[in-house]
Amino acid sequence: MPALTEAQRLAIDNINIAYAQAHRFFRYGYLPLADLIGEAHVALVFAANNYKPERGFAFSTYATRCIIRRLVEAVEREQEQQLPHDAIAFTSEGDSAINKFADPMPALVLLEEQQIARLKSLAPGARFAIEMRIGLWDGKEHTPEKIAIHLGLTIAHVMDLLSEGLDELLATKWDQ
Repeated sequence: MPALTEAQRLAIDNINIAYAQAHRFFRYGYLPLADLIGEAHVALVFAANNYKPERGFAFSTYATRCIIRRLVEAVEREQEQQLPHDAIAFTSEGDSAINKFADPMPALVLLEEQQIARLKSLAPGARFAIEMRIGLWDGKEHTPEKIAIHLGLTIAHVMDLLSEGLDELLATKWDQ
């Protein structure tokens, strides 16, 4: 048996990182476990081949970052293939798809007039995210993860949209 290279030894010795991250992502139910493990292995080999110890990071830290990045990309690719893009598209006028598919008006009566005006003045993406989060879109409150799937964005981007939209929506008179 030929001697293993340093990269091969790093990959073999740290295979548990790939399995642990694949199982972590599997809990969310986006992809089958076998696909996640395959993606994690590819990322581990990439990490082993590109690791530079002189940068001061432990290999496990570098490998974990590479694996997570690869798994996130795989999940996002899968979600893009499953999305009905026409159902969430924004028109050129800036109106969200809500105006075409669901009437949020019955739920809007619970909001104050100022909040309704602020909601209508939000950017389309933030408005759509807020309407889904608080249940104005279809009567059900949605998690940021579900909103991210609908919009085809990362969860972090959705959280930014929600934060921006809620800040504007809940702003008090003296903040303006």
